[in-house]
Amino acid sequence: MALGSPHQRTTPLCSLGVGYRDRFGVAGPERRRLRSLPSIIRGNYHNEVEQPMTAVPRLSSRIGPRLRRGVSSRVTKLHREQLLRARIARYRSLSTNHGAFEDTRIVTPLLALGTGTIRAHGVQFGYLPSPSAYDRYTHVEARGAATIEIGAGSVLNNACVLVAEGTEIRLGRDVLLGPEVAIYDSDFHNLNPELRKRGDAAVAPVTVGDNVFIGTRATVLKGVTIGRNSIVGSGSVVTQDIPQGVIAAGNPCRIIRALDPEPAEDLGRPLGTMAEGGE
Repeated sequence: MALGSPHQRTTPLCSLGVGYRDRFGVAGPERRRLRSLPSIIRGNYHNEVEQPMTAVPRLSSRIGPRLRRGVSSRVTKLHREQLLRARIARYRSLSTNHGAFEDTRIVTPLLALGTGTIRAHGVQFGYLPSPSAYDRYTHVEARGAATIEIGAGSVLNNACVLVAEGTEIRLGRDVLLGPEVAIYDSDFHNLNPELRKRGDAAVAPVTVGDNVFIGTRATVLKGVTIGRNSIVGSGSVVTQDIPQGVIAAGNPCRIIRALDPEPAEDLGRPLGTMAEGGE
């Protein structure tokens, strides 16, 4: 569909500027309404990137519905990208631990805190279009002298939480964490009712082997070791070790079945009843 003069045809369709609309005969009240919209709609993308997206103004009836949909889609995509970049920059500025993030890709906001050591080489934080990309952030905190280490090729989906308070959390290579997975090396409070607010909390290291997949909203508690290649189901609470090459799920987490060619003799038993050296 021809849009008129060559100058009109080269006008960026995503800008939706006042002049562009004037060429289609927009009346005064409509023009004033356009000026009142956030500048993100008018093409000035960097000023109001944090404002909620407002509906794209109705284009003149002389523009076909396919063109209107295309313009709306492009403006919305630009807004999402700018909003995400601004949130990533904001949480980077709030971080107090800049650790060793070599060859790391930050797709959604990451907040790194604590005086301990954080090492993440070749890791991806965040994933699109998984949930919580635009309203949550990944929290990685190494308190005191604690250590958090994440192996190369690992992907932490949106809104994961890793907190090491007194020992260490180690994730192997190629680990996959679903959205909102939480891993802790501490109870954070003493279990004795008399000491709960002032006593020392129990801590123990957490180790996740290579190529482990932990599903959405699973929680891994202190002292747990998960063997390589194993899978932890969504919503599980892992309180004891999981051997390599199995699928485990539940609260508390139990082995569901082995991944071939792992032995199946221990299937269905609580994790605490398995023989030592299950890996």
